[in-house]
Amino acid sequence: MESKKEVVIIGCGPGGAGYLTGQARDAVDRSEVVIGTAKFLSLFPRAAAQIELDSVNTGRVSEIVTGTDALKVAVLVSGDTGLYSLASSLSKALPQSYSVKFIPGVSCIQAACALFSLEWQDMRFFSLHYRPATPEMVEEVIRGTHPVAFLCGPASRPGQIAGDLIKKVEPHRVCYVACKLGSDNQRAWQGKLVELVEENFNGQAVCIIDRRTV
Repeated sequence: MESKKEVVIIGCGPGGAGYLTGQARDAVDRSEVVIGTAKFLSLFPRAAAQIELDSVNTGRVSEIVTGTDALKVAVLVSGDTGLYSLASSLSKALPQSYSVKFIPGVSCIQAACALFSLEWQDMRFFSLHYRPATPEMVEEVIRGTHPVAFLCGPASRPGQIAGDLIKKVEPHRVCYVACKLGSDNQRAWQGKLVELVEENFNGQAVCIIDRRTV
């Protein structure tokens, strides 16, 4: 009987070896082929055959996975497999005959909240990766019932988000920004919404708008 191909989609956290789990390392060690960007492949220097991509997208990864003869393939994705992750679309794109498994990782939200000693069980999360803010997102911040965390993107940087909100939200709302988590250039910032407008962060950031004011 022909063996079933196993695809393990591994959440690698926000970046940096310190955020990797033992389960992630074990899954990579058991794989014949590992697919990911240079940033995440570098976290697994002992991995067998590596396929480096400029960016991990559903179509390209699916093409590689179905085209390889390897029976155990690992795909490295950022953050956690259950939160705005490529893992969802990739698992749906692969043939149903494949065995697809998720290995959870530390999400950027978790890492950012830990950096500021924040709880996140009642937080609302939104991704602005390559998508604009919606009225629903803005309304959630305006209500102030829950803290709101934004996964920022190239066109939605923390300062830009603050600039869009400043006319509608109390300017002294407490804000947090965690930028380039896990890297040597990691930056943690805390202040008020009105101050965040003037800060220059890139899109590799988590921006948290608290419900408190100062």
